[in-house]
Amino acid sequence: MVAKNRCGTSYYGGQNVYPLREEAARSIAPTWQWGALMSGINTSLKDALSQLGKGSDSPQEALKEARRDTVQGRRGRRLEVTG
Repeated sequence: MVAKNRCGTSYYGGQNVYPLREEAARSIAPTWQWGALMSGINTSLKDALSQLGKGSDSPQEALKEARRDTVQGRRGRRLEVTG
């Protein structure tokens, strides 16, 4: 794993997250597929995060913006959104 070899645990404040990642990866069924609306979520997230380098928002605000877009998109398709 490239990140593990390059960053070790220092990036995560000394917390060894790599075993957790490996365990989570093993839990995904080989037949799992992205949902039909995932591309919209991905686009919203990429758009919001791309503004971080331009000094506009914090990572938390970018995630909130992506969530807002995602919820609007779901409700626009008459899907129930909770939480």
